[in-house]
Amino acid sequence: MRGPDCGSDHYLVRAKLQLRLQRAKRKAPPPAKPKWMRLMDPAIKREFQIALSNKFAALAQSDDLDDEEQQISQAILESAAPLCPPNRCRMQPWISDECLNLVDKRKRAKHVDLEQYRHLNQEVRQMMKTEREAYWNNIAADLEEAASRHEYQTLYQTLKRLSGKTKSTNDNIKKADGTFVRSPSERLQRWKEFFQELYNHNPPQVPPAEPSPIDPPANPFLDNEPTVDKVKTAVRSLKNGKAPGVDQVTAEAIKAGGDVLLHRLHALLSLIWHSERIPSAWKKAMIVPILKKGDNRECKNYRGISLLSITGKAFMKIIQSRLQKHREQTSREEQAGFRPNRGCCDQIFAIRQLMEERIRCGKRTIIVFIDFKSAFDCVHWTALWRALETEHVPDKIIRLLKMSYDGSTSCVRIRNELSHPNRSPPRGCCLSSALQHRD
Repeated sequence: MRGPDCGSDHYLVRAKLQLRLQRAKRKAPPPAKPKWMRLMDPAIKREFQIALSNKFAALAQSDDLDDEEQQISQAILESAAPLCPPNRCRMQPWISDECLNLVDKRKRAKHVDLEQYRHLNQEVRQMMKTEREAYWNNIAADLEEAASRHEYQTLYQTLKRLSGKTKSTNDNIKKADGTFVRSPSERLQRWKEFFQELYNHNPPQVPPAEPSPIDPPANPFLDNEPTVDKVKTAVRSLKNGKAPGVDQVTAEAIKAGGDVLLHRLHALLSLIWHSERIPSAWKKAMIVPILKKGDNRECKNYRGISLLSITGKAFMKIIQSRLQKHREQTSREEQAGFRPNRGCCDQIFAIRQLMEERIRCGKRTIIVFIDFKSAFDCVHWTALWRALETEHVPDKIIRLLKMSYDGSTSCVRIRNELSHPNRSPPRGCCLSSALQHRD
């Protein structure tokens, strides 16, 4: 087709295209989270404990670990459901439930009474303005108080939350060959392959074990059955605000259960202690990729956060405390890292003094820093169990640890979708620092 006469030698091109357009699918919103912090209220906590007591009275204690663990988790969730309703979707954090109820009332009045609708509309605007001012005034007061107390972690966490900058997982990630995934199923499969390759390695050659020169410490209480007080201490040490595992039970719910839940948990942990078996739900982990830095299309620039069962963490904290006591008796005096009430300040001061003296004398100082890539993602477990035996850790503790790590599985969670589970050692366990840092 010849172009118009405008002094140009170009030709207009006309073509027919046949396209198959599909409507873009909306991303599913994340599931609403229950208001677990409501259990901190004494009245609601009491109602929760009464509901738990009624549930446990109707459920006989089972000798099967998986059934008993599932009964406890189900009783907690069912008892907390009416007391901790899901958070309502709100566009701004300062909007209260009272304001949302007023918005619903205004919506119903729109088609019934126009005069009432206008009156409610003014009330909604005034309430939002008042709540917004109060919200920012409270934020400013909290920041000033944190700065005056030198609580820099709280200060910077609040500033980071207010900045609104979040690092989300890119849906358009690259495969191992450099091409991009084309569907959600391919994306899940790619993440599964990446973490499977990261966490599973061929075991190295391990030399035969040598007898340890360390005398076994005289502590017969390391392999005793945990008491109710020890279980209570472990439950209290659980951190609030942490994401739950596959059983969806949070630390707030376990703490709010009181003695009613505590005695049922103690019976479950005693059964685990004697049978030396671990519930299968405690061996399942959900891996959530978190971007570190760099290209967000490369899987290697993400680190995986494993979400484990909070109830299982309470049991692991009991073992952790016993391992820590044993380690305090066998560690060298020079070892300062990962020990309670100890620090590396003396070692840092000594090396600074050494460097200053050698600089004054005109001598060179060579310091080597070794940074192992993904060191804690490729632990050789056979060598670790052998190291524990060499340090004379009780056989009971070692067998329980082996059962906790044997047969563990993990799946990747992306956009509320889970990949197929694959066998891999658990990550994010509270025992990592006690197990993987040896002298």
